[in-house]
Amino acid sequence: MKNFLKMTVATVILMSSAQAALAGQHLETACGSKGQLCDNGVQFSFDVHPSADGSPFVLHLQAPRTHCSEVRYIINSGSGQKSVTRFLQPGQTGSVNLGVLATGTQAIDIKAEGKVGGCNVGILESWGVNAFETTR
Repeated sequence: MKNFLKMTVATVILMSSAQAALAGQHLETACGSKGQLCDNGVQFSFDVHPSADGSPFVLHLQAPRTHCSEVRYIINSGSGQKSVTRFLQPGQTGSVNLGVLATGTQAIDIKAEGKVGGCNVGILESWGVNAFETTR
């Protein structure tokens, strides 16, 4: 019985850690531009620990379910790498390979581009993103 209890507690702790890692950050901003490409961006920051050296990182970006139209994300990493997701419907997730990152705090700039449809009639007024990183 003691072994079963120890295993159950360990499983709960592992599940809680995994869920916390996938929770990520919700970021949002309003746009001042008059088109589909928002002039305002957000910054997603996370720490790379020495144990992760040598492992490529993947950035996962989810369009919040509260969006009423499709959006794609434009990512600029600190190393100057630029990537773009496909257009995502509300609730969909796109992933971008960031490669191997140096130890320390990493800051990723994210912008968004809208697409006519749903409530979007030609101007992206605001947007949000649920962002989290994993190692491959």
